Amino acid sequence: MSIQFVAVIAAIVCWELPACIAAGADEKTELLAEILAVYKSKLDAIDTVRVEATRQEAPLIPARELYEAAPMFEFPLIAQTSVVGKDGRTYLREIETRRNPADYLAARGETELGPDKRPPYDLLMEAMRNSKPETLDSLLVYNGKYLWRDIGQTWVRDGIRDEVVSIEEIDSPRGIYFFALPLNFCGIAFPCEAIPRENKSRLRYSLYHGLEANQYDLEESSSLDEDLSRVILKSAARGDETNRIWLAPEMGYALVRQVRYHGGVPVCSVRCSSFEQLARNVWLPREVQCTMFGFGGVNPARFVGKPLHCMTIRISNVVLNDPENDRMLNLTPAPGKLIADGSAVPADQSGKGRVVPTYIMPANEEDLGLVRGHAVKRLQGDRWSMGFRVFVGTTALIAGALTTWFVWRRRRG
Repeated sequence: MSIQFVAVIAAIVCWELPACIAAGADEKTELLAEILAVYKSKLDAIDTVRVEATRQEAPLIPARELYEAAPMFEFPLIAQTSVVGKDGRTYLREIETRRNPADYLAARGETELGPDKRPPYDLLMEAMRNSKPETLDSLLVYNGKYLWRDIGQTWVRDGIRDEVVSIEEIDSPRGIYFFALPLNFCGIAFPCEAIPRENKSRLRYSLYHGLEANQYDLEESSSLDEDLSRVILKSAARGDETNRIWLAPEMGYALVRQVRYHGGVPVCSVRCSSFEQLARNVWLPREVQCTMFGFGGVNPARFVGKPLHCMTIRISNVVLNDPENDRMLNLTPAPGKLIADGSAVPADQSGKGRVVPTYIMPANEEDLGLVRGHAVKRLQGDRWSMGFRVFVGTTALIAGALTTWFVWRRRRG
């Protein structure tokens, strides 16, 4: 091969290579823009979504080892109905049957259950066998500002038992993770417009907002077991956290698989299957499997990176934009319920607890503001009366002491 020929080839490569690289970059940019547009259309197509499903955890290692790795010892089947609105309103009802071993353990001298202090595994299993199953029916409704909980709690006052509903004002739905299931696992999350963007913890599950913020890039398939028809996205690192997502182009880039990593070690793996098309570009799965791995700083070192348990969600019904969804999102406590209203009381910073006004939910919802206002004034009046009584009592003691001193001085004089 002549030197001249090699030189010509090298010149062609040097000339064409930047153009090829630029073309590849343009293709990636166009594909990411296409995926962003598709996910924007998903959000535009959904105002409200109702999901009826069941979920259940299952251990992936022997139960005794799982109890050592995490405080998990019971795996009930939970029936769930959730409604999520684009405006952030949320409804969640869950029904489950559990065994509460607390009374049996207390009789045996074990009074605490938690990650820091756990009874021996064999004793706990004995307590479970000797505890009666209890059915729990809990209901939570979040309207974008107030969260109310009806979880079957009762108060006994003056011999009268009342069912209690608690209300509190929150600025973010943090901690209410299962509210949006299974949408969070599908890359679809609805923000609440009243909440500042930096506080919207749900947005971490939103593929649209991640793409909009340029947090994802395309990645090439790296192993033979990966489906070459899938589009793979990898998120930019946030500290030690990264995320890989597999999308199915033929189903509106539906999320079919996702793996979250911390320090390069998997902490959560999600697989979605049995998809159904509900609207243009909107495909949702009928089954979601979420595998949790041991996590450094949370689980013992020998379990880090090891699959510990799997949650399976089976969806029986999905309904988009139904009027019934709005009714459920606007649900209020039933008349006659005792309301413990923490929405009017500032959060306690002293650690001494706080007293909240209580009242009975009126039959006419239009009277709620008036009833609530009277309860708040009554509570403030009670506090003022207590302070006034302390003031009067203290003044009386001082006056009595001074009178006694003057009488004693006069008698001595």
